[in-house]
Amino acid sequence: MVITGAKIYWLIQYTSQIAKLLTELQDHINTRARLGKGHHYFIADRLGNTFTKLFGLMVFIASVMYFFNPMLQILVQHLTKPGEPFIYKLPYHFELGVDSSISPNYQIIYMSSFLSLQPILNSMVAANCLFFCFSLLIAACFKDLQDMVLSIGENILMVDDPLLVKDDKASLIVAADAKPEDEKIFYQLMGECVEFHSKILRWIDEATSYISGIIAFEFAGCIFSFCTQAFQATINITSPEFLNSVVFFIAEGMELFLFAAFGERITTESAAVAEAVYIANWWRFPPKHRKYFQLMILRAQKPCYVRALNWLNCSLESYMNVLKASFSMMALLQNINEKGGFGVEQES
Repeated sequence: MVITGAKIYWLIQYTSQIAKLLTELQDHINTRARLGKGHHYFIADRLGNTFTKLFGLMVFIASVMYFFNPMLQILVQHLTKPGEPFIYKLPYHFELGVDSSISPNYQIIYMSSFLSLQPILNSMVAANCLFFCFSLLIAACFKDLQDMVLSIGENILMVDDPLLVKDDKASLIVAADAKPEDEKIFYQLMGECVEFHSKILRWIDEATSYISGIIAFEFAGCIFSFCTQAFQATINITSPEFLNSVVFFIAEGMELFLFAAFGERITTESAAVAEAVYIANWWRFPPKHRKYFQLMILRAQKPCYVRALNWLNCSLESYMNVLKASFSMMALLQNINEKGGFGVEQES
């Protein structure tokens, strides 16, 4: 709840900037679609819509199961031990530093938390899926850029089958009779590629400043959640609480993995631009043209990341680092607990 509230507050601060960025991105997509080059964006849009619906449905089902858990426990107790008094228990009886299960008004707390959970989860889905869909569209932009680069090698300086000769010194094939109109087309298309590449990088930089807080809150919250849930699982192996801790740990891990995987997608597609430039028949161009391909390769070799408040990169490597840090903190908690640092009340 605290992490989701922080995400929504961050989004509110940058609502107008995010809307402006998305409008610019949509204008570009519409332009490419009118030219018949929008298939990558259509695929990304369809994947984003499908993923958002599935993610929202999954979160809704998880919330229902979360709140029906106490009722199911009561039903099981009634069937297995009829006649005994029921033991009411909140899904998380230790909430916000207070043991809510011992409160005389715990039913009211239970119902109020049930009514407030859905709006909170819907806000979480909106914040998370904004990043997921943005990542898909930026990856589609890089794919579109790769096609633009490949088209240069397929079409430019190959008009009317120009005479090709062997350059013995460079051991490369060069166009011996490039026409002025061909060179004009080359510079025009190469300029479009460079301009589009710069625009994508600017979009990533702007998005990083607007949504980096969402990523930072997610990673920081998961570090704390991972270590505490893993610690609770280790000290409650024979208790019913063990399954709750394991399920919560897996759910948090899946959510953080999605952040890392979508961030890694941007990095992978940005690096693939260098490969597209390399295989774009650049060796068929005169030396004065090859330098433009070399510059694009050099820039594309520097991977693009969506960063979390200049703290870490949103990537699978960061995901593994979070898991390592979480388990290190869990080991520390276990060490303190084994030396009697936690009382019985704290462990429960």
